[in-house]
Amino acid sequence: MEVFLVIAFTHFLALLSPGPDFFLILTSLLQKGRR
Repeated sequence: MEVFLVIAFTHFLALLSPGPDFFLILTSLLQKGRR
């Protein structure tokens, strides 16, 4: 459930300030979190 909330929150922020940098940072954080 927490994962869904995080994705929804990050998606909302992406809509407010769209940009490739934000997406790269998000993916890097997800990869670090899985390790």
